[in-house]
Order: sequence, then C-alpha cells, then structure tokens
Amino acid sequence: MTAAMNRQIEDAQRMFDRMPERDLVTWNAIISRAIHGYTVRVGFELLVNVTTTLVDMYMKCGLIRIARLVFDRMQVKNVVSWNSMIDGYAQYGYTSEAMTLF
Repeated sequence: MTAAMNRQIEDAQRMFDRMPERDLVTWNAIISRAIHGYTVRVGFELLVNVTTTLVDMYMKCGLIRIARLVFDRMQVKNVVSWNSMIDGYAQYGYTSEAMTLF
C-alpha cells in the first residue's frame, strides 16, 4: 500500500471518529474500506470468491464505480463475478451497462 493510500485511510478514520452521529451509509463506507484493505494486505484479492464478494458488497453499498474497478482488476472471473456486476448495474438502472456485460 502506498503512503498516499495510508494517508487517505487515516483521514477517513479520523473523519469517521469525529462524526457526532454515524448512519448506515457511513458505517458501510468505513467497513467496506477496512475489508478491502485487509484483503489486499493479506493477498486474498487473488482469490476469485473474495474479489467477487467485494464486487457484490460495493454494489450493495451503491459504490458502482468502485465495484467496477475491483471487477476490472480481477485476474480470474467466474459466472458469479459476472452476475454480481450485471445484477448490480440492473438494480441501479444502468441497463445498457448490464446488457453490455451480458
């Protein structure tokens, strides 16, 4: 992980800690960053089922662009990976993107 990424994570954690109230969105954001960072640090990002879970998690959080970045970086994709992206796009109304992937 680069120094810039470490600073971004630390900044996010500081902002989260200072929030007087935390809602579902803020918890999802901080938990997502933590899970993704952990998978990268331990090398789990090379496992198709782990990266597929990340794609699914980001889609469910509405972080479509990040889900696509993870998907595009996957070295191996399976049917579940493709379905996670297609389903996520479809649920958020990105029908042309869903059809293109299909």
